[in-house]
Amino acid sequence: MSSPGCMDETAFNYNPNATTDNGSCSGPIYGCIDNGNMTNGMGEINDLDGDGLPAFNYDPLANINDSSCVPIIEACLDNNACNYNVAGNTSDTSCVFLPDTNLCSYYSGEIDGSGTIVNNDDDGDGICNNDEVLGCTNPTALNYNPNATDNNGSCVFAQFQGCIDSFACNFDSNATQTNNNCVYADNECEICSGEIDGTGIVIDNDQDNDGVCDANEISNYLDVYYRICQSLTLKVPERCLTVSFEDIVKAPEYLVGQVSELIGRALNVKYSEQDNASLEYESLFRTQYTW
Repeated sequence: MSSPGCMDETAFNYNPNATTDNGSCSGPIYGCIDNGNMTNGMGEINDLDGDGLPAFNYDPLANINDSSCVPIIEACLDNNACNYNVAGNTSDTSCVFLPDTNLCSYYSGEIDGSGTIVNNDDDGDGICNNDEVLGCTNPTALNYNPNATDNNGSCVFAQFQGCIDSFACNFDSNATQTNNNCVYADNECEICSGEIDGTGIVIDNDQDNDGVCDANEISNYLDVYYRICQSLTLKVPERCLTVSFEDIVKAPEYLVGQVSELIGRALNVKYSEQDNASLEYESLFRTQYTW
């Protein structure tokens, strides 16, 4: 059986088992022969560094190792990237670049693949750290700095004295210091007028100081009026004006006067008719109320 190969005994690839010369004889060729797990033309595997990969400069024609093999180093090979690696020989997808919209950041400068993007805008306000101006940024402060870009807590404000207790009737929302002069509604018949600029006052809803709040007294006042009005056989019924308690609360002084007038008019009508019932209610009303 014929076995092709190099039959030249002086050739580098002489094959003593060859029976037919196939013209493959060659002399020594020096180079990197690390072919990883690959098989070279002579059926050999030369994984010199044991990584299973062919060297970066593997020469498939070489038959004598010259110690020139360079391992494959995958890295970013774009020198415009921040993580460019000058030692790399095989490009990967790791390159990192500055975004076009970030004008403050810059590359750290390493060229061994460890470079990073340096953020030069720590507070993210679009103003680079070197351009920041520290100061008071509150326009209401005495030391407001219109050129300041970052508030450094140095603002100084005018001090206003007043009542700073929001439960007090004379609470002043603009006051920054207490004047120790707060005024409060002390009983159930007193209320605050409602201002919060320091001008609020206590409103006394017990004008006769009998311990009964005015709103309750007016309610009783109306009740007496209704009973008197209903007891009289008036020739002019519309004089018995219907007045609600809610209306009294809204405008007590006006309505009290109006009710008093109507009661008087109603009683006067019945005096002429000598109605005993009217006199009875008049006496009851005069006992409890005076107008």
